Amino acid sequence: MAFRQLRNPALRTVAFLFILFFFFGCGGTSRAVKKQAWYQSGILLPVSANKLAGKRIVLDPGHGGKFSGAVGSAGLKEKDINLTVTYHLKKLLEREGAIVFLTRDTDRDFLTERTEHVREDLRNRMALVDSLHPDFFLSIHHNSSALKPPENNTKTFYKIDDAGASLDAAASIHRSFVRFLKIEEQHLQGANYFVLWNASAPAVLGEPSYISHPEMESVLSHDSALQVEAFAYFNGILEWLSNGLPKIASLHLADSSDKIIEATVASDIPLNPFLCQIQSDGKALSTYLNDKTLFALSPKPLCNGKHLIRIEMSNVRGNSAFLHAETLLVNRPPASITLSLSRCSGIAGQVIPISLMVLDRYGLPVIDSLDVEMINGKEKIISKTRGGEVRFYPYGQKIGMITPMFNCMGIQKSCTLFVEKDGPIFQQAMILGSDSKPIDHALILTSNKRLNSDANGFFEYLRTENDSLANIFAIGYSDSMLYVNNDIFVNEIRLTPLFNGDLHGKRIVLDPEFGGLEFGGINATGYRACDINQKLAVQLKGRLLAAGADVVMTRQNDESIQVSERIKKAAEPIVADIYIIIRSDSLISMPYISFYPTSKFGPKLAEFLKTSLYNIIPGIKSIEDIGYALQQTPCTAVCVSLNPLQGYGNGGRQSDNSILEAQANGLVNGLNEFINYLKSQK
Repeated sequence: MAFRQLRNPALRTVAFLFILFFFFGCGGTSRAVKKQAWYQSGILLPVSANKLAGKRIVLDPGHGGKFSGAVGSAGLKEKDINLTVTYHLKKLLEREGAIVFLTRDTDRDFLTERTEHVREDLRNRMALVDSLHPDFFLSIHHNSSALKPPENNTKTFYKIDDAGASLDAAASIHRSFVRFLKIEEQHLQGANYFVLWNASAPAVLGEPSYISHPEMESVLSHDSALQVEAFAYFNGILEWLSNGLPKIASLHLADSSDKIIEATVASDIPLNPFLCQIQSDGKALSTYLNDKTLFALSPKPLCNGKHLIRIEMSNVRGNSAFLHAETLLVNRPPASITLSLSRCSGIAGQVIPISLMVLDRYGLPVIDSLDVEMINGKEKIISKTRGGEVRFYPYGQKIGMITPMFNCMGIQKSCTLFVEKDGPIFQQAMILGSDSKPIDHALILTSNKRLNSDANGFFEYLRTENDSLANIFAIGYSDSMLYVNNDIFVNEIRLTPLFNGDLHGKRIVLDPEFGGLEFGGINATGYRACDINQKLAVQLKGRLLAAGADVVMTRQNDESIQVSERIKKAAEPIVADIYIIIRSDSLISMPYISFYPTSKFGPKLAEFLKTSLYNIIPGIKSIEDIGYALQQTPCTAVCVSLNPLQGYGNGGRQSDNSILEAQANGLVNGLNEFINYLKSQK
């Protein structure tokens, strides 16, 4: 009987409740059954075919010893189930012929007596991994979260700078997780965890499920479920490595040419010629494949020195090689020496500066740090090349002719100089730091001259009656003055470094959040968060550069940049010392500085910055933050939110230059205090 034909109200009510039960009650039962299906896949081991024969695989059961990792509400410890899964996986891999190593086979950590910080544990752990020369590295973990209701999903992470073999391996393992673990939500992404960033082989970190989820914890407490998880890992690894892993066996310049890079490939499966590319120092070269050898043609001979060579290649089955930079050293011997003289004479008692260029057979500068000897009578001086250049400063001690001789690996050159009794007098000086090291490229200004110091800190100019003093400027140092006197000898000028030179050469990455279409909210006066962040970053950058720091901005303009690309700035081409996210928070109404909870120095940096800023921003807090960027950077990192968009008592004046300048000054002072602290810890 149709529902509308039920004229009795009681019957209609019963029928309606029945329908509700059918759709919602059964649906609830279905969801419960679905949850119970987690890790319940039937598995059938394939017949061993030694498909992994000879492959060196390192398994890393996460945490251990002092570090329990996540702990479920019923007391299940992540470190224990990580190890159990690893045991099961080891047996499966060895059954297929792999050579398997474990970073730990007991409940232990990798701490030393020196420290109990997790970073020391990870550093020692990865030193062990590196010594084993693996073909593949897998770190086994389980996730946790304090969110309500409890979440449960599968996450597979690969080494963020390797979209080749690491991504291939992670994708294969992830597909296997989806197939066998039956968890509805899954995520595959690049990451910069310490164990991934420091891996020298294809690397994956697995977090198949959440131990913090009560039902999942109950499932994980059974060994049968951990065997299913181990099999999911095994199946993914087997499917990936069964399709080959091409490797670079050797890399060098071709014997017959200084324009051709030759790379020999070890691969059981033929390479795809359309998926092979060699880059030198970030520039793609014309690349050709001949059997198992790749050739890359440079348009001109490679210059002497180190080159970062990056090779992308895939085989015909789609598996890629491990993407990393190989160093190629080009070191051609010297073939000639050229001289450059600003003058060939001088008065007795003054130096006559000489510049030499040591060149190879192509006329390119030789490698740095080659010894060049100058013999001037009984005087013998050795200096080293820098960009192929060497500078000498022979004294004219006696009136007459001198003929200094220069020699570099058997290549010789001489010149004739004249020392005279009378002649023009030059103001000569050597600019040094407080550590007696020369300061190159300092700016010298007189009343009518503009010049700079050379690589050894030396400069000279012809004296005139109008030149009574010279102003001297150098990045990272306080300004100085040279008062012209009647001395004919070389003056030594020592500059005082700003902040005691503590910021000199420190690589600091500034990351102004948002940009482009992601503007991050708007304050009361209409300024976007991305613009306020950029303004503060620019103010801070200028001050850090003036103090001698090496500053990198994740974005220069109003542009959208993915978080993964921002993080890479902290590690390429070298790992930064400090990473600072600049934020204008639209949710938290009070200013704060945040850090990742387990960071070794993040909390200390946040504390120094907070103290330095407290007089400018009363009430500023330092808080923990589990944000992705703070978690993934390979260096000390903090997030500074000094200009929240709503509710803070500056009347919407977050974008005023005077406010931003004061904040930038406070940040520089805090950074300097932090670096001083690090020096005291060594």
